Amino acid sequence: MTVFSFGRVIPRLAATIVALIAIVGPTASVAETDPLSLASDGRVLPVLKSGWYFFRPYQFMDTQGSGGLTGIDVRIAQEFARRLGYFVEYEYHPWAEQIAAVRGGTLDFVSAATPTAERAVFAYFTTTYRAEEMVLLVPADRQLSFSGLSDQEVINRFKSEGLRLGVTEGFVYGSEILNAYVAENSDSGLVVPTESSVLNLRRLLAGEIDGMVDDRLTAVTTIASEDAFGRVAEIRIESFSDVSLMFSKANFSPELIAAADAVITEMKEEGVIEEINTSFMLPLFLSQTTNSDWYWLVDVVGTTAFALSGTILGWRIRANIAGFFILSALPAVGGGMMRDVLLDRPIASLQSAQNITIITVISLVGYVAYRIYSRRDRNRAVHPAAAGLFNLFDAVGLGSFTVTGIAVTLSDPHGHSFAWAPFVGTVTAAGGGIVRDALVQRRSQVLFDDVYTQISLFWGAVLTVYLAFTPVRIEPGQYGVAVWATVLVIIVTRILWLRRRGNLFSL
Repeated sequence: MTVFSFGRVIPRLAATIVALIAIVGPTASVAETDPLSLASDGRVLPVLKSGWYFFRPYQFMDTQGSGGLTGIDVRIAQEFARRLGYFVEYEYHPWAEQIAAVRGGTLDFVSAATPTAERAVFAYFTTTYRAEEMVLLVPADRQLSFSGLSDQEVINRFKSEGLRLGVTEGFVYGSEILNAYVAENSDSGLVVPTESSVLNLRRLLAGEIDGMVDDRLTAVTTIASEDAFGRVAEIRIESFSDVSLMFSKANFSPELIAAADAVITEMKEEGVIEEINTSFMLPLFLSQTTNSDWYWLVDVVGTTAFALSGTILGWRIRANIAGFFILSALPAVGGGMMRDVLLDRPIASLQSAQNITIITVISLVGYVAYRIYSRRDRNRAVHPAAAGLFNLFDAVGLGSFTVTGIAVTLSDPHGHSFAWAPFVGTVTAAGGGIVRDALVQRRSQVLFDDVYTQISLFWGAVLTVYLAFTPVRIEPGQYGVAVWATVLVIIVTRILWLRRRGNLFSL
């Protein structure tokens, strides 16, 4: 048997890595002039002044992407203004200050306002463009004491026990009972107002308040941003409200509001508002998914399986201890690194010791076992059962990393196209294997096997279509079944194909 030498193939390895990244390299960012302030004929559009505050995912500053203001409300308002013939200019103000600014006419309009009789004195309201559901957040260890209570029963519990309730200053909630309680106790210390959901959650985690009321979508987003999953619990309190754009009567006439209503109705009928909602909600809930226990398990299974397949290959070529480690690491983390480079995101494998620990343990145990085995019979070939295990582990890694690649791609808040998700999933699953096979001068099943990458692409595309067309719901773990089903069907498809070709027990 030919003795394997790493020194002879390092140049080929380097060239392979460079070629792979060059083929699907990171997308370059091209600076463009913001076109929103210009009409189609080049005219500068008149300005509408509006306010924003930290209310993710509706209004927030994108610190990792364009660096600009974005969010569901911002995008809807910008498209609304464009159709109406205006350009929106935003200023930061806490919500209570925005209400006062609309009253005084220093702001033309604000988004996400709940119509009330008090506000109708100084403002016009458009037709509603989205709905909000308010929920109560409490420490996780108090979940059982609040579960199943109505809004009146929740308020009674806070009153009787002297509990402190965090609210966003100036908010009007979809429950008259809750609104009355907030108004009656605003100076008592039982109601603690702040200017944002983030500050409320931080106070809750620090024990400065005993509960907080927030929009359900904002609550999920804030919990994710503060890494508070498992530390707080959500209580449904049946508080719903419809929100509108609120225009200052000091600056506008009822005729403008009639035109605004027509534009919002048009946007609803064309599906524009639903499309904007989905473009923010899907990344949000997939991001929640990538922080879930089942996603962690998929990642661990894939890493372990690919590391084991690399160890079996190291046994076959009689590699040294460094070779065992490299052959385990390349398929286990190589594809994920390529994915992160493509998406211009931090390399996940370098953010935690988890993967390197798995790879190190498996490669060391595999090398020790190989040395003991080779002393007994140096010339004996790899047992067919080992080849079968290689193919099984490789199939498990293929399935696991296809779905993790897709989940990471679509959970990116910068909105990568659905069309690219299956390809990035395949790079995640197969990229490291390409480099591994090039390193050992092995005919790559990734490049030459009839259906290796096709299995990943096909089932990855099926999962992507499911994610694209399934309505996004604010429910934990809503994608878990689809992901595990995709992992399983990829494994089964791969094994059945190898069995049909008679290659299941060969390397």
